[in-house]
Amino acid sequence: MRLNLLGSLPGCVMLVLLLAACGVDDEGAETAAAKNVSLPNGIETAFPLPAEAAVRTTTEYEHDTRATFHIPMTYAEGVEFYNEGFARHGWTTEHSASDDPRSGARWDAEGHGVNLIFTLTAPMGDAGPLTGSLMVFHPE
Repeated sequence: MRLNLLGSLPGCVMLVLLLAACGVDDEGAETAAAKNVSLPNGIETAFPLPAEAAVRTTTEYEHDTRATFHIPMTYAEGVEFYNEGFARHGWTTEHSASDDPRSGARWDAEGHGVNLIFTLTAPMGDAGPLTGSLMVFHPE
């Protein structure tokens, strides 16, 4: 007996649910959750973080949680990644970026029940690598 999952609507729904449960959609691969970073309000699933990034530190304080990241990309790639990533994950942001990669870029973001500040700098110049610094304020 052959099972034809694609021949019926319930079968299609089952297939879609199975694929989603198995993680076929890899959008989550570019979030802090993919690096097992724990952030307030569960925002690790909504904080963009390139798959190539390495977590350097994560520290929880009384009023905020802070993390630093090593990100192997150019300054221009990093600014583009975070502009698109914050928008894709539903954040409201104010963004400023310096033409000098050593001075960096900053996003003040609000969403998912928290406020955060993220800065991106290229200490060695435009070619990278980048240093990302995150501060998430705990909800009251």
